Amino acid sequence: MNIEVLGIVPSNEFEGKTYNPEQLAAVIARYSRNKEGLEAVDKIAREAKNPNKIFNFLTFGHSSIAEISGMIPVVLDEISILEIYTIFQHMYVYSAMESSTRYINYENTSVLSTEEIGISNPDEIEQYNLFISYAIEAYKTAIESYTEKAKEEQFDETDEKKLKKLRKNYVLDRVRYYLPVTAKTSAVILSTPRQWSEVIKILKSFQLQVFSNLAIEIENNLKKVVPNLIRHTEPDFISKLTYSRILADESSLIMHDGVGITELDWSVSLNSNKKQLNNTLQEVVEDIFELNTKQKNTQRAGLKSTLKLIIDNYIDRNNNDKNFKDMLGIMTKYRNNRYDILDPYLDSVATQYSFHNISIGIARDCNRHRSGGRTFSFHMKGLKLPDNINNKMEINHNRFIKSYMKLMTMFATSNLHYFSMVLGTQCDLVRSNTLRKTIYACEIRTGAGTNFEYARIYKKLAEMIMDKYNVKVIIGGSEPEPI
Repeated sequence: MNIEVLGIVPSNEFEGKTYNPEQLAAVIARYSRNKEGLEAVDKIAREAKNPNKIFNFLTFGHSSIAEISGMIPVVLDEISILEIYTIFQHMYVYSAMESSTRYINYENTSVLSTEEIGISNPDEIEQYNLFISYAIEAYKTAIESYTEKAKEEQFDETDEKKLKKLRKNYVLDRVRYYLPVTAKTSAVILSTPRQWSEVIKILKSFQLQVFSNLAIEIENNLKKVVPNLIRHTEPDFISKLTYSRILADESSLIMHDGVGITELDWSVSLNSNKKQLNNTLQEVVEDIFELNTKQKNTQRAGLKSTLKLIIDNYIDRNNNDKNFKDMLGIMTKYRNNRYDILDPYLDSVATQYSFHNISIGIARDCNRHRSGGRTFSFHMKGLKLPDNINNKMEINHNRFIKSYMKLMTMFATSNLHYFSMVLGTQCDLVRSNTLRKTIYACEIRTGAGTNFEYARIYKKLAEMIMDKYNVKVIIGGSEPEPI
């Protein structure tokens, strides 16, 4: 494991004021207590006897101070795919780039050792090492077979350089499902000290040796740069209880249901809003009004008449179209490409959607839209592996399947099931967002250069959104393969 925090410096042409992250936070925080502009708050911050005094407010819950230092880039080299994914799962404000299993051959990858995981049982050590060797051998054999198969495929491309890239992606897209989530990779993640503090706390709350060691390393490195802003990183009782329960629930389901080794068909479900979409805007607002029971009768009457006037005027401006779905449709019908602005009113419509039986590899891609809520359940349900297992692949494939089942069952008894999963393990991913952000996710995830597998999933979601909400979603058409 190698973790390093990067510094950001302005270009040589820059002549303005410069601050390190903590100075920047100290200066910006003072804007809430001073309206005289930058010169005044800069002078206060630089001349005060204790320029970091404002950080004391972090103790009293003013966490926003740890949000305004800017994004801190952290390089994470030689840590597992599982650890990277866990950070992505629990971080809500971030930008990141990870070494991709779709572009990089992982034949010679290293994996988490039994010592790093904290396995001491000799039988578990033996089975884990067997599982890793069979998984990597199956991956290698699949690469050889699919490389030959890729030469027979027809791609809509004549440029030899681009064709070579398409063939490589074609192969790696299909064989990566054998890769253990304990395979080591690299990533750079940019986030605020506040978000880093929250993730560090969550990693410690799992009480798994790998996650705890990662949390401590990240924390120690960040404290070299922003020592006053990394706060509240120790898990409390309820935090530990929460993540212990999650691990125990997932383990018990594996022991009860068994280890699924059959590929399940993926599906998408789009949950309805609390209000039916055939309600008019007037009905929705009036229902909200009815919940306001604290208003006096006279105030309620006056407010209700005012709301009705506002609503009637709004409907008039929309060509007397009283149907909520039609109003949403009007907001999107004139867009010509996915870079056209989406009406901000779409942010008032909540969406929740679920991807069922998708592999961890695809979930990682679907989970990278960095806004909204996301819950990924590690309750394994099925197993996606390469299609068309030929004679050359069969021996290593069968060895892998047997070792996977045995290790998963063995690790479930000690809440270590995460470390027996592969990128092909199928689970469920639930996302929640506003309608505007969901449309954007569908459009960006079906655009040029996307993975054909998750492009199909987002295309399905886009079709469901268009049907349910009567909105226009611009589905990309530049994929190297049909979606």
